[in-house]
Amino acid sequence: GDQSEIRDDKRADFHRMLWSYGGNGDPFCGPQLSEEALQFSQAVLTGSLEWVEKYLVQHGKQFKVRLQNIESDQSLNGRIGTRGKLIAERNRYVITLEPAPEEKTLREISLKPASFTIIEEIPPRDPTKLRELLEHRWGVLRTPPLIMCIMGAKTVVNPTGRWKDIGVLLIEHGANVDDKDLVGKTVVHYGCGGMLRTPHSDVIVKACCKKMPSLVDTRDRMGEVALQGAVMVGDIENVQLMTETLKADPLIPDFHGVTPMSMCRYDPKVSRIISSAASKIKGKAMKQAVKASCDSSGCSKPGTKKCTRCLSVYYCSKECQVAAWKSHKGKCNQILTDVIEVRKLTSGNYKHMRGFNGQNFNGWNGKPPGSKQLNEEFIVKIQYTPGTFPCLCYDKKRLMCLVFDKTTCPRYDELCHVIATKGPLGRKAYFRARVSRKGVLEVFHKALMPSEAW
Repeated sequence: GDQSEIRDDKRADFHRMLWSYGGNGDPFCGPQLSEEALQFSQAVLTGSLEWVEKYLVQHGKQFKVRLQNIESDQSLNGRIGTRGKLIAERNRYVITLEPAPEEKTLREISLKPASFTIIEEIPPRDPTKLRELLEHRWGVLRTPPLIMCIMGAKTVVNPTGRWKDIGVLLIEHGANVDDKDLVGKTVVHYGCGGMLRTPHSDVIVKACCKKMPSLVDTRDRMGEVALQGAVMVGDIENVQLMTETLKADPLIPDFHGVTPMSMCRYDPKVSRIISSAASKIKGKAMKQAVKASCDSSGCSKPGTKKCTRCLSVYYCSKECQVAAWKSHKGKCNQILTDVIEVRKLTSGNYKHMRGFNGQNFNGWNGKPPGSKQLNEEFIVKIQYTPGTFPCLCYDKKRLMCLVFDKTTCPRYDELCHVIATKGPLGRKAYFRARVSRKGVLEVFHKALMPSEAW
């Protein structure tokens, strides 16, 4: 309604009612908050850095100091004493000086670090006050201050709001970065989990995850991670932020077994980002599993060196590799000679399919890619989809692309089984391959290569 009808002496009560609605003193929402905590919440939500600093500094650490060259500082008028208290703020210092006898109140001035010497540290008069401000909960959702920064940046119309600075300031003063609201959601859920993204939320989320990297994979009370919300709404920017910058795991299931990876299958753009992140995670796990132990009999040390011929076994040292060569030689030769021949499909709709920036999916001309020669080895990636769909094979630069199925690959089922059981996510794998003099692609299927980013 028209606020002009509200008398001046009632305005304060009116605004207090608005801010405390649904949270202060309600048994469902937690204990009664102090007046100071309510005002602190309002300052955080509206992005008022000056007021937030005031409350934090008031209850933070202070220091006794000795000022240097104070007589020559005209701004002090030569009447301020030479001892006082130093309140450390973010990138500056506020000195509360002892007054001269003729002055009745303390004076506060901003000084550079070179203009004073710290004598002693004075602990907060009441440490519980600072913890109350940093840990109190507001509203029906029991929202902690760090999440209030995200909510304020996304909902409050204030062009001068400094929520990102407030968020960093709260962390510097000891706010818990893993605080959750009533439904178990964290700063990452609110900052990146499918909600409106702002520059303020990015800074706060990155600062929290820098302090606690595992925060990005924290689940709420439904078991959902923040990445799941971003995938659900197709928010590509937040998906990239969490997978590429914050290293979120797209394979974490909720309580119903649903993962971000399983949710993105119908969105090609999001699927590419999630699949790449999942491949790196699973590929890293595969490498660690493969290098679990040395292949030499009687040696249990971690394997760090590959057999340079077949690239399928690991050894801890050159001595172990030499000792195991007699038993490994037969397997090594078999891997190098046992190949699966692959030819491209020449019929059906796949003949004219296009992808990779307009290139023909099935446009291979039977020659090695780029500058490779016949019988010279290179790496190919084979993608497998269960059902009646054919497999897609291509090299890193997409100079060789072909589609094949059972009709053009006699050992198609055997190759698909290798990918399904040993490849990342059971949908793709990297192999050594070569083009024979007959113009046939030969795949070394018994030695999977480490997963790559392409």
